[in-house]
Amino acid sequence: MTNNCVTKINAEQHTQIMLFDQLPTEIFLKIFSFLRFQETVTAFSNLNSYIDSVIRNINDGHLQVSYDNAEEVCRLNLYSHQIGRLTLIHSPSIDFTTSIHLRSLTIKFGTIAQLNEIRPQYFPSLEILHICGGK
Repeated sequence: MTNNCVTKINAEQHTQIMLFDQLPTEIFLKIFSFLRFQETVTAFSNLNSYIDSVIRNINDGHLQVSYDNAEEVCRLNLYSHQIGRLTLIHSPSIDFTTSIHLRSLTIKFGTIAQLNEIRPQYFPSLEILHICGGK
């Protein structure tokens, strides 16, 4: 006599919860690529050291500084090496020479002093330069 016993095994569902800050760097960089640099810094900086380090690895951020806005000036100073594209609009007091990785620079209504700062030794990677208006 054979015992035709069918054993039903319920495989437990193993769900693994991943926290936001445990995502791989590549995922963060992809998310950040859809945001302006200012939005990325505003929304994600100072959450934790891991995300801060991912932000510091962005190498082509776009920053716009308008009318010497204090927050934007602070971002320019803190993230000068991550800025690849910079737009200055009516920002006469901005010193942008620390942004040596700039590939694109747009100055709208810049000062003579700012225009005199545009030199190859300050911006060896500069490919695009837009100058609009003036004083």
